[in-house]
Amino acid sequence: MRSHLLYLALFCSTCTYCKGNGAAKPCPEPVACVPAVPVKDAQNPPTPEVPPPPTIVVKEPVCAWTAPPPETGAHTHRLGRALPGFPWQLQATFGLRARVTTTPVKVGADRWVVGDHKGRIQALDVARRQERWTIRPAWQAKTGDAVWSAPVLSPDGKTLWVGSDDDQLHQFDAVTGAGLAKVTPFVCTPKKKTDPEAARCDQDAAFLVFPDGGLLTGGAGISRVDASGKVLWQHPVTTHVRGSAALDVDGHLYVATLGGEVLSLTADGKLRWQAHARGQCDSTPLLAGGCTVIVGCDDRTLTAFSTIDGRVKWRLYAPEGFRGGGALSPDGATLYWGNLDRYLYAVSVENGKVQWRYRTAGRQLIPPLVDTAGRVLVFPEEKRLYLLDAAGTLAGTFVLPAIAEAHPAWIDERTLLLPLETGEVLLFSGK
Repeated sequence: MRSHLLYLALFCSTCTYCKGNGAAKPCPEPVACVPAVPVKDAQNPPTPEVPPPPTIVVKEPVCAWTAPPPETGAHTHRLGRALPGFPWQLQATFGLRARVTTTPVKVGADRWVVGDHKGRIQALDVARRQERWTIRPAWQAKTGDAVWSAPVLSPDGKTLWVGSDDDQLHQFDAVTGAGLAKVTPFVCTPKKKTDPEAARCDQDAAFLVFPDGGLLTGGAGISRVDASGKVLWQHPVTTHVRGSAALDVDGHLYVATLGGEVLSLTADGKLRWQAHARGQCDSTPLLAGGCTVIVGCDDRTLTAFSTIDGRVKWRLYAPEGFRGGGALSPDGATLYWGNLDRYLYAVSVENGKVQWRYRTAGRQLIPPLVDTAGRVLVFPEEKRLYLLDAAGTLAGTFVLPAIAEAHPAWIDERTLLLPLETGEVLLFSGK
């Protein structure tokens, strides 16, 4: 078609005569030949429109907590009071002559009890007479093996529960120390003393105490025991639970095991979700705001999980493992957790980023404590305590005759009672 139109245009503009059916006759004035169909320049075909890739939105579960977890179940290690000012001065001592890893527990107006690794429960009267402090023994009771964790006093103040490496829970009269009952939550049958099975049922985990006087204890799993010692339910694990369980406002429980399991259980012991670490988790889970539970493990990680479904929110890697437990700043925004690499890490609860870290001479195996001013008291594996401010600057140190493997108890606003690994119990005060 295009060639024919071109030929017609040339013919009309150059010919002298037009040829038709009749005789030849002059051509009319040349006129412009307009093709019937306009000719356009060749164009590439249009590119089809490709829709953008869809955006995949993962809707995170909504945190329904209406209040922060209770301090007793969250294990935030916030003191709720100010630490005494420096310098600290030694006031009195008392020797138990056995390793002590338990925080003293108050059972009377001036009476405190501690457990030691000879299986003894020792009641001590701590009093101030004529401007002088004294520590005197009141009564002594005995379990069948080492006591690792602090005893707990019943809500009515009449009885005392103690866990022991003899696989039993022991109940004593809080006033006299008389034995009242024994409970065996789990039964293990080792073939010989060196069999790892021999340690699975040890009652060395710290208790979680309920308002009704019941307990949650560890060992070869988690056991819920009522105030009379009756086992209400059990959730066994493949290895051992050494840390305490955490309890949130909805009654859900969170547990870490030496097998690297991180579990969430319902109030009656049913499994909600389960996560895994690549190493043993010798720590107590800590509950933070926004439905977050944080666990330290020997695989060199500190991991924040969603309490709703166990989803990992963030994970911090360090040169060594995280044990014991952590502490929260007064505003709940910063987590403090010691590491086997001798550093105390200050970490953002929101995203796990390290804000600062402070190195001590010894490993850090037990949780730090945080006072109302935001100061952090650190208990490294050395003969010294460190007090840091919220920015990680050293505020002071307190030299000890031996390593402290437990937290102190408050005698009053200025005076603390602290047991040491050698069995010595120190009484010191500050400003």
